[in-house]
Amino acid sequence: MDLELLNPIYSKVSSKEDVEILCRILKYKASSWTEGPFHKTERVNEKILVYKGKFLTGFIPRIQSYCKQYNIPFSLSLPPNNPSPLCPDEASFKAPPGITLEPYQIEAIQAMKSFERGVVHLPTASGKTAIFLSFLSLFPQAKILILVHNQDLLYQNFNRAIEIFGTTVGIVGDGVKEPNRITVSTIQSLLHKPIREFNPDIVIVDEAHHVSKFTSPFFRGKGGSYARILSEIHAQFRFGFTATLPYIDEAKWALEGYIGPVIYEKKIQE
Repeated sequence: MDLELLNPIYSKVSSKEDVEILCRILKYKASSWTEGPFHKTERVNEKILVYKGKFLTGFIPRIQSYCKQYNIPFSLSLPPNNPSPLCPDEASFKAPPGITLEPYQIEAIQAMKSFERGVVHLPTASGKTAIFLSFLSLFPQAKILILVHNQDLLYQNFNRAIEIFGTTVGIVGDGVKEPNRITVSTIQSLLHKPIREFNPDIVIVDEAHHVSKFTSPFFRGKGGSYARILSEIHAQFRFGFTATLPYIDEAKWALEGYIGPVIYEKKIQE
């Protein structure tokens, strides 16, 4: 199978044979209900997440695993390298002032450095904010966007980021539009704005289980809010943080496609 990575959002295959293989891999079952004269009837459809050979880049690890399992030759061609915002002395990482990291938090940061995208699944009150702010301290020149879904998280993340990064932190939401090198924004505030004006190198999605639906070309109409935003952001690094992984098939696939697979997790007992 010959894959071409177009950008952090989309990749594609060209041959008919590869498209057929992808259609076996990238699909899920979706239920819909119709109202009858006496009761509702469930109808189950297969949703194929391949459109004219195009698919979401977050599925590449799943495709690689499938090809390895079934001994299918696999190649991945990459676009010309863009300058990476990763700072050269990242090997000597130290937690930012005011943050003390537990061993599992350091492990999560190491996983983020290794995979460059994916979901970190940790219980509530396990210090997920400390993890991603510590990770972001490795990128002193990068443009960063932190996405949240309500005003409480907007100010919580904004205030915490200011403690570490000072005047380089901006905010978009609650009637305020003051972006900066590091911008904390509500998802609602970006839905009707030209997203590419932010042009971030890194995007962090807090409470990432809200990435639960698809948008064009895998969904007719506008589709999910997070999907619409993440389809416009060409961030090289993209990570989601959540204490609750979705259980509905569409949400599982959307989270993986737009952000990536789970790259680190611990249960509360651990």
